[in-house]
Parts: sequence; structure tokens; C-alpha cells
Amino acid sequence: MTLATALLALALAAAPSPQAPVTLVGAGALGPGGAAWLTEAGYPGVALTYAQGLDEWNDLGGTVGLGWTTGEMVLGLVWRRELAGDAGSRAGFRLVAGPWFDFGATWIYPENRSNLGLLVAPGVGWTASAGPGLVSVTLDLGLEWAMQRDMGLGFVPRLGLAYEVPVARDVTLGARAGLWVRWATGSARIPGLDEKLLGEIVAVVTWKVF
Repeated sequence: MTLATALLALALAAAPSPQAPVTLVGAGALGPGGAAWLTEAGYPGVALTYAQGLDEWNDLGGTVGLGWTTGEMVLGLVWRRELAGDAGSRAGFRLVAGPWFDFGATWIYPENRSNLGLLVAPGVGWTASAGPGLVSVTLDLGLEWAMQRDMGLGFVPRLGLAYEVPVARDVTLGARAGLWVRWATGSARIPGLDEKLLGEIVAVVTWKVF
């Protein structure tokens, strides 16, 4: 073995192995000490989420989201739990819960009125390696409890498909497309929005801090 070959082998051995991209859109825990930010922007809203790995299976964090078409905002606690998986794919459960506000934006839905309440949104996700990135399928079942004007309930199921690829060290870029519908009663109703099959398209950026 020549000296050059020996030095090359030593350098390769010392170099850190490339890490698989992480996602907060789909499934897969960050691991002990792991942390990541997720930014989402598109139609019909924007959101910023932070999560911290508690152990091998659980993440805990928070999110703030704004639906710019209606003026709805959520300040939520986020819990993610990996249920099963291997190097190729992972499945998991997640929960978002916290105060829900409707600031009554009327520029698209003229009969929308301000409100406040609570949101509880359990969901499941599946993520698999696909080429250089990750593909994720998600299903979230949001329940909005409106407390003003005699109260009301809104049920908001969302089905999403996302793809994310690494673009820089510890940074992934992708997009999520989805379908959703909103059924509501009482003061939770938003006339013109409810009981229609709607779409979403959102750009997503994930930064793995640790």
C-alpha cells in the first residue's frame, strides 16, 4: 500500500457517515437530543414548527399556524411518536393540541365571523426513502371546539402527500399536496368554506438543528 492510498483510507475512515434526511412532515422520531425546525408556506396557510427528541421514540415541540384565507390561527403543542420502522420506512402517530382562534377574515368568505376555542388534531404518518429524499403520506383528524356564540364543533380531516430532498447540510426542501374538508356546527361554521372538498399545496423546509 502506498502512502497516498493509506492517507486516503484514513481520511475516509475519519469522515462522518452521511446522515439520512429527517422529516417533521411525516413519521420518524428525531432521536435523543435531536431537534428540528419546519417551515410551511403556501395555500391555504403558513406554519412554523419546532420539535425536540425526548428519546428513541418520542418528540415534543410546538407549532404556530395561520390560515390566511380565513384568519384562523393555532398555537399548539406537538407530540410525535414513532410506532414502527426500519432504515427504509417508518410509521408514526402525532398529536397537535392548543388554542384555536378565528380572526374573522372576510376577503374570501364574507360571512366568516371571529371566534375562539380549542383544537385537538390526532394524526398518523408513513415515511419511506424514495430516491435521494423522503416520501410521506399523512392523515390528520382535526377537531375544533368553538366557544363563542353558543359554541360549535368543526371536524377537519386532511390527507396529504409530501416529498422532501436534501438541498444543503441538515436542510431539506419539499412540497406537500393534499385534500381536506371541513364539517361544522353552530358558531364553528364558516359559510362558503364548509362541506366542500378542498385542496392544499405547501412548500416545506426542514432544518435539522442537532
